[in-house]
Amino acid sequence: MECTHYIEINRESCLGMATVYVKDWKAEVSGLFLFQKDGKRWVNLPCREVKKEGEKTKYYKQISFPCKEDETKFTEMVKTAIDVHAKATSVLNPVEEVEEKEELPF
Repeated sequence: MECTHYIEINRESCLGMATVYVKDWKAEVSGLFLFQKDGKRWVNLPCREVKKEGEKTKYYKQISFPCKEDETKFTEMVKTAIDVHAKATSVLNPVEEVEEKEELPF
C-alpha cells in the first residue's frame, strides 16, 4: 500500500485526508481521514453523508470489511503509508502544531 496523496486539514482532531493505492487490489481508495486525539491516531474509512429533512445527518461507510480485524489491519496499513508519505514530503505537522479551529461534521 502506498499513500499517493495527502492533504492537511488540521481542524479539531482531524489531521488530514489521504488517498492510498492498494497494489493487490489495483485500486485507489480516497477519502480516508486521519484523526488524532488524546495521543491516539485513527483512520476513518470513506463515507457518504445523507441528510433527510427533519432528521439528524447520517454517515454511511463506502468501504466495509466483514471482519473487524481486517478493517483494523487495513487502517493500520493506511496510517503507516501516510507516515511514509509524510516523511518523504515533509507534509505532516507534529501534533503540537495542530490548531483546533472549526468543528467537523463527523
